[in-house]
Amino acid sequence: MLTKPRRVESNHESTMLHQLRHLHAQILALLAELERLTLEPAPPRGLAALRFRLTSVSRSRTRLLEGRLYAHAAMGASAAQMRALQALRADGKEQLAQSGSHLAKWDMRTIEARWADYCAASRAMRAQMRKRVRAEQELLYPLLEDR
Repeated sequence: MLTKPRRVESNHESTMLHQLRHLHAQILALLAELERLTLEPAPPRGLAALRFRLTSVSRSRTRLLEGRLYAHAAMGASAAQMRALQALRADGKEQLAQSGSHLAKWDMRTIEARWADYCAASRAMRAQMRKRVRAEQELLYPLLEDR
C-alpha cells in the first residue's frame, strides 16, 4: 500500500523520469521489433534473444517503479492520484504474473511447434504491454515533472 510521504525537494524526479522515459522507449522499440518478427512465416533467428532483451528491460522498469519511483511519484500527489498510483501498482503486479505465465507457456520449443498460436498470444501480450506503458506515461510523467 502506498502512503503519501512528505515532499522532499530534489532532482531525483527528473533523473527517474529520464530513466523511465528511456525504458519506455526501449520497451516500445522491442515490441515493434517483436511485432515485425511475428509477421514471418516461421520463427526467425533472433527471436529468443529479442524476448530475453524485452524481459530484461521490462524487469528494469519494474525495479525502478517498485524501488523508488512509486514513492517519489506519491510525493505531492492528490488523493485521486494516490488511488490511481495504487491501482497502477496493483495492475503491474497482475501483469507481471501474466507475463511470467506467457513466458513459461511459450518456450522456444513450443513456439516452433505452434508458431501461429504463439503469434496470436504475442499480439495480445504486446497490446497489453503497450497499454501499460501508456498508463504509466499518463500518470507518472506529470507526477515526476518539475512542479
